[in-house]
Amino acid sequence: MKHHLYISPHLDDAVYSCGGCILQQTARGDRVTVLTVFAGDPPPGPLSSFANGLHSRWGTDHDGVAVRRAEDRMACARLDATAVHLEFPEAIYRMGSEEDYLYTSEEAIFGRVHPAEQERLALVLASIQQHMHESLTVYAPLGLGGHVDHRFIRLIADRMKEPVRYYPDFPYAARCMVLPVDLDMPQAAPVRFPLDQEEVLGWVHAICEYQTQLSTFWKSYDHLLEEVESYVETRQGLLLYLPEYQA
Repeated sequence: MKHHLYISPHLDDAVYSCGGCILQQTARGDRVTVLTVFAGDPPPGPLSSFANGLHSRWGTDHDGVAVRRAEDRMACARLDATAVHLEFPEAIYRMGSEEDYLYTSEEAIFGRVHPAEQERLALVLASIQQHMHESLTVYAPLGLGGHVDHRFIRLIADRMKEPVRYYPDFPYAARCMVLPVDLDMPQAAPVRFPLDQEEVLGWVHAICEYQTQLSTFWKSYDHLLEEVESYVETRQGLLLYLPEYQA
């Protein structure tokens, strides 16, 4: 049995980006684990006004991450995948050494990784490595869209000794295929994985489990379905970037 490990920055990214491929893999009997890195609770005490504004948009409160973890478990279950959650908080909750929030604006969360995070990069890499073994096929985001947490995981993936397959970050990949200037395309070959309509619909239904996040990206179910179908049709499947000796 093959075992696939999808490294997801947030509690939705791997399913958003690769749900059809995950469903295809589990349907043929492969084992799939979705490892979400930034799935930890916010720190105690008041959050930044920016984080509070996002909570309002999501319809959640200070305990909203627990809601999002539940959504991720439901989405992964739809794909017959296993959800694993690490305890690192996402960017809007992370603090520097002086206990000040590092990312407090839209511009900041779509910017570069803060210099104060260098030690955290090493900690996250070590935590991910605890879930690795030789027979795994590992997937990580390219970093399209430029969200700081996606860049963070891309930097970690580039440091791994193990070969990594890179996935375009959806829906950013459907709207802008340009990488941030601080990230290069990996030394990998693009490979298409065809999906049938049932796999596309299963992917869309899994995305719909993330109720707190849907309005951020799509106006309606029809809008979501149309974008996913167009994305797959344009690329003749799901496009992944494989190390050239695996392609």
